Amino acid sequence: MNDEAILFLLQELKGKDIRLQLDGGKLRLNAPKGAVNDQLKKMIASNREFLIAHLKSEVKVNDPGFLSHVPRAGRLPVTFAQQRLWFLDQVDPGRSHYNIFFAVEIKGGLDMAALERGLVTLSRRHETLRTRIGEQDGAPWVEIDDHLLPTLVRYDVCDLPPAERESQARRLVLGFG
Repeated sequence: MNDEAILFLLQELKGKDIRLQLDGGKLRLNAPKGAVNDQLKKMIASNREFLIAHLKSEVKVNDPGFLSHVPRAGRLPVTFAQQRLWFLDQVDPGRSHYNIFFAVEIKGGLDMAALERGLVTLSRRHETLRTRIGEQDGAPWVEIDDHLLPTLVRYDVCDLPPAERESQARRLVLGFG
């Protein structure tokens, strides 16, 4: 199990007010009554060694430095994968060869503010979502924009006849709207 999966499990436990402790090298749980179901018991048991190792390490989930921001100023050299993307754009400009397009039909209410906060948090955490590839003198370079935030664009196709909704959503997602 990787650190991200351990963190997910630890966050789930924290959300249920379940606390893990080491007691003489053994894993102990302190949980409200009924908080630990059979599935959670199995997850904890199957990941006991990883949880113990994580608790023994100096890195804690609450430590503000755990996922620390590394400032990257100016132009940086491209990786091989970035160079490949740049090359594909040179051959076929404007195409999104590695993007996966999809539309989501949402029934019921959507908390747009929560969705936007989630996208901003995701963008701040993953610098690849804030990276652009440029070119100077025929050579590519990358730049990571620490201040770039995603723009959420909403298209509502509810007023269209049901037969047209999917095709219009597809045109919008592919950029032909």
